[in-house]
Amino acid sequence: MSTRIYYFSGTGNTLRVARSLKERLTDAEIIPIIPLLKSESVIPKTESVGIVFPIQSFSYPWVAAEFLNKLDSSRVEYIFAISSSHCFYKVFNDLEKVTTGSRKFDAYFVIEMPQNYIPMLKTPSPEQVKAANRVMEEALDSVAKVIRGRETHHHYEIKPTTEHHHLVCLGCGRVTEFEYPFTDLVKENVTAIKDFDITGSEIRMTGYCQNCQESRE
Repeated sequence: MSTRIYYFSGTGNTLRVARSLKERLTDAEIIPIIPLLKSESVIPKTESVGIVFPIQSFSYPWVAAEFLNKLDSSRVEYIFAISSSHCFYKVFNDLEKVTTGSRKFDAYFVIEMPQNYIPMLKTPSPEQVKAANRVMEEALDSVAKVIRGRETHHHYEIKPTTEHHHLVCLGCGRVTEFEYPFTDLVKENVTAIKDFDITGSEIRMTGYCQNCQESRE
């Protein structure tokens, strides 16, 4: 199955994910998105298409939305999306709305790369970068298998060594794990202000998942 992977990368994380995924797929190529924004439409001549993008301000970058609005996926058999930083599933749902024909992704994934927003977060140590890259490589083995099999798959890849939190659906009871990138920053500030030794934290949010939202309408 031929695959075309479109990517937008600001710091290099997304490019690395795209390159690593390409190595795991047969007859795949990676293409930067920015030069394609000048085109009126993008018509891929492959059976499978993927888009890889970073998360900016807790959402998708405008570049990804602009590209998907130009993408003609009418002849594409399989389409997937990958974010290179943790995000809520709503990011992918919102992106689907701007695709031509509001086509839904057959699969989407989150691959957690080292955080590099220096103004807000600590610079990761070399050991943390190596650990994150190792987890990324292992996760992409599973992602590539899903893509090769054209499976429908909505998955949130969380680093096993980090604190995670929970979204609890009040309709079906489904629990979704997620990682909040600013938890460490909040813990540091509270520790300094309140002189309290924090050893752990958990965020639990309740609401309705996408399926339950649709059934409530």
